[in-house]
Amino acid sequence: MSTDRFDLEAAIMDVWAIKDQVNKLRWRLYDSPELMSEDEQHNHIMAVEYAIDLNCSKLMDTFCQVFQLNEYASPEIKEQRIKVLRDLEAKADKEDFPVKSKKAKKQGNK
Repeated sequence: MSTDRFDLEAAIMDVWAIKDQVNKLRWRLYDSPELMSEDEQHNHIMAVEYAIDLNCSKLMDTFCQVFQLNEYASPEIKEQRIKVLRDLEAKADKEDFPVKSKKAKKQGNK
C-alpha cells in the first residue's frame, strides 16, 4: 500500500481529534454528576497522554513515508541527499571563512 498526502491529512486529523477527547475528559472531571476519584482522574489523563503519543508517532511515520524520509528513502534518494548536504556544507564553510583573493593576500603580506 502506498502512502500519500491523503493519508498524511488523515493522520493530522487524528491528532486534532484528541481535542475532542480532552473536552470529554474536562466534562467528566467538572460537569459530570458522578465524581471521579483521584486515581480515575490520573488514569484518564494518562490515557489521553498515551493517545497523543500514539497519534503523533503515527503522524510522523506517515510524514516520513509520504516524503520518503529515513528508512522509507530509496538508496538513490539517500545518496542524492548526502551530496546536497555536502554541497550546502561546503558553501556554508566558504561563506563563513571566505578565501581571500591572491591580490589581497599579497597586499596583506607587505
